[in-house]
Amino acid sequence: MKEPFRSEFAELIRRGAGTLDIPDSTADTSFTKEIEAPAELIQREIDRVDVHRASLNVLLEALVGSARRVLDVGCGTGATTVAMALSSRLGAEEVIGLDPNPRSIEAAIVRAKGYDLDEPRCSFRYVPAGAPLPYPDDGFDLTTCVSVIEYVPTVEQRVDFVRELKRVTRPGGHILLVTPSPFRLRDYHTHRLAGDWRRVAGYPWASPPWQLESMFDGCRIIPTRAHQIRAGLGKRNLPGELLPARLANLAGWALPWQKLLAQKL
Repeated sequence: MKEPFRSEFAELIRRGAGTLDIPDSTADTSFTKEIEAPAELIQREIDRVDVHRASLNVLLEALVGSARRVLDVGCGTGATTVAMALSSRLGAEEVIGLDPNPRSIEAAIVRAKGYDLDEPRCSFRYVPAGAPLPYPDDGFDLTTCVSVIEYVPTVEQRVDFVRELKRVTRPGGHILLVTPSPFRLRDYHTHRLAGDWRRVAGYPWASPPWQLESMFDGCRIIPTRAHQIRAGLGKRNLPGELLPARLANLAGWALPWQKLLAQKL
């Protein structure tokens, strides 16, 4: 990210942009309010585009291919949105990021400018939490949602949320949902013991994969675990392509993040 946008973005993060994860909650936790970000969080946010280009983009480029119109739901400060807009293999002509936090949207706009991305190639829009997505049916080739659904409070609301992701995606298009795995002694975000199964107001919790897959009726689930394991080994200069698919898929259950990729039928 080039200057002066890098410094402007860092200051927005320091003042709390991107730290409000659960809006409209009456609970008083670090996830329901904006907090001043420490230096390590600021640096992590600055680096996040490169992280997604090395992981999210790799998966999409391999398993989706190209996507002309892309919608990034719950974009936060725009790291996933910008990363996808920078992918020449995806070849997106328009990538739109939505988020219910106006301060996150402000930071996302600054981030995009730091990568020389302008509208309509990359744009951002505020949408209130829980509101229907402001687009007609079947409008996008690819809809993504990264580290969002674990902050949606109830199963019923999650079902409604996924229904909206499916609605705005065209038949034949893809939906990528990324969320932590619940199969951890301590949950990913809060590090609470069995936090994904002790569902407390004001804290995130991860849905199990079978529950998520059940929400994608009318879609074909595309396996991703073996790809993630092989790609991870490849980054470490190990011959991941030699690992048998069954073994790679089994190892994928130990990954800290679930990446559910579905194709709308």
